[in-house]
Amino acid sequence: MMQEVTSFAAFAGELAGLRRRQKELGFAALAQIRRSDKELAELLQDAFGLDDEKAAEWLAQAGFAAHTSPIELLATGRRNGVRSMLVSISRGLCA
Repeated sequence: MMQEVTSFAAFAGELAGLRRRQKELGFAALAQIRRSDKELAELLQDAFGLDDEKAAEWLAQAGFAAHTSPIELLATGRRNGVRSMLVSISRGLCA
């Protein structure tokens, strides 16, 4: 029994580390968007205001088209899909 508790504690620690790394990647993607895509940067600000943390988390969050993140959608050329989601968020249609 004690070994199971230890294992779950280790799993929880690993998950916390993965979440931190995911957020770091979201912040990196947000910075890249601000440098290279004025329209998406403006849509992110419309959707999330000045809350960079929320925008970064959203960018790295899986669960959209085919269980991918907006970062993955951008990487595979589906910018318009990300754009559409941001427009919907800024209009209050989804989150």
